[in-house]
Order: sequence, then structure tokens, then C-alpha cells
Amino acid sequence: MNNIKAIGVIPARIKSSRFPEKVIHNIIGKPMILHVYNQAKKAELLNDIIVATDSMKVVKVCDAYSIPVILTSHTHKTGTDRVFELSTIIDANIYVNIQGDEPLIKGEMIDLLLKPYLDSNFYGVTTLKTRIKNNNSIMNPNIVKVITDSNDFAIDFIREIPAKSFNDKDIIYYKHIGLYSYPKELLSKIYNFPRSEREKKSSLEQLRFLDNNIQIKVMETPFDTIGVDVYDDIIRVEEVLKGIITCI
Repeated sequence: MNNIKAIGVIPARIKSSRFPEKVIHNIIGKPMILHVYNQAKKAELLNDIIVATDSMKVVKVCDAYSIPVILTSHTHKTGTDRVFELSTIIDANIYVNIQGDEPLIKGEMIDLLLKPYLDSNFYGVTTLKTRIKNNNSIMNPNIVKVITDSNDFAIDFIREIPAKSFNDKDIIYYKHIGLYSYPKELLSKIYNFPRSEREKKSSLEQLRFLDNNIQIKVMETPFDTIGVDVYDDIIRVEEVLKGIITCI
């Protein structure tokens, strides 16, 4: 990796507003955080993976399954803020934010995030997108859409699609998958930026990056995920894991 040390960090906040304690909720007999950790371990370019949490409940679950874990502040507003705290304790060149509510992530997706740092002097944030294949997802405000330029750098992240754009059959829409990687020095800068008005309005932390002129390289993946926001998402994840459904 050209002497790059990359650490995967799984932020795991216990008090989710819509689904409290979801990160330790069982999915087919195993806590969700274990599913995320086991999937992340399949990445070839990570040197280590650590859970960063604000809860002793999560610490105890991680300890029971021998998952590396560190207790962080309960005051963090975003996963990026929690990753920053870990970066002050454990040294690396690149930190990968692996959402604790993404039990269907793949190791290939994490490796894809790190590729821009291997072949150039790229100094920015990376994230993922996947093509949206059904109209319901396009119109769903809970599914964040990403708009990029011709070089796959992010221009904007939006929840709502204007009706006139939806009717344009030539437009290809991409879902944003909220995994990120950041160089250590850039992560520190991001942490110290105040939350932007657009970030607060839409609850999208990545808008803070754009509003402070941070480049975001958006890598396209053929894989999709199911982020667990509410209990019904657990049912959908279990259906995928059991092979009941294959298309998400």
C-alpha cells in the first residue's frame, strides 16, 4: 500500500433516535455489530478494524466476540467525529468510516475506497455510490442521492429529486453509500470545521466537507447495501442473508 497504514473504524452509537440499540440487535442470532465486523475483515487493504462506541453495552458485546473496541465520548454528533477521536489514540495514515448499521457491506467496497490513495497523490475524502435501479428508491427521501462531475468528484448530495428531473428518462441516479475514508490530517480539519447550515438542515455530514471545499472522490460499486435505520430493515437484511431475496 505504498507505506500507507489504513485503519477501519466502526462507529457504534447506542442511542439511535429511530432504533435505539440497533448496533447490538440480533440478526439471525448474532449482534449486528458482529456482522459488520466480519464483513469488514474481508477487506484486503485494511491493517486493522476497531469499533468506536459511546456505550459500555456495546463494549461488552464486542468483548464477548473478541472484537477490538474503544470507548469514546457520548457527545459526538456524527460518525466522522467519533472516528476523529480514535485517530488521536491510534495512529494511521488513512481512516475508513465503516457504518455500524451496514451489515451487508463487502470487503471489496472498503478496498475500493482506498484505491485513490494508492496510485496518486490524492488528498481528499472518498466515498461510494451505486446505480439506482428502481423508481421507488429515486423518490425515497431516506435514500440519499449523489451528484458527481465527469471525474467522479461529488457536486452535491440530495434527498429529494425534483419532479421534472424524475420524468427525464435520460438521467441516471446514484445512491450514496455512506462509507468514507480520510487522510489523518484532513480528518482533523473536518472535525474542527463547524457544522454547516446545509449539514444541519439535511442531516448529511458530507455536506460539511463540500461546504469547506474538501474534495470527495465518489467510487462506483456494483454492490448495494441495506442500512438499518428502523426495525423493518432488520427483516430485509435477514431475508438477504437467508437467500429469500437477492435484489436490494
